Amino acid sequence: MKAHVRSILMVVSQVRDLDVALIGGPMEVAAIGQRIAFITDNLGNIIEPAGRQDRSALRPFPQVAIRP
Repeated sequence: MKAHVRSILMVVSQVRDLDVALIGGPMEVAAIGQRIAFITDNLGNIIEPAGRQDRSALRPFPQVAIRP
């Protein structure tokens, strides 16, 4: 499942704070102009948060409750 987010770096920071392990990334994919990462939910489904590469995407984003 792909989840489009404003800031992939913020999402990665939030999931790491919750002790959720990344299974890949974060990495930049220039061909599609996005940064991506990979995590799994509690059932083993792969979730791919993806966001734009440009620096304007790093402005503050509202807090989102993420539950492990």
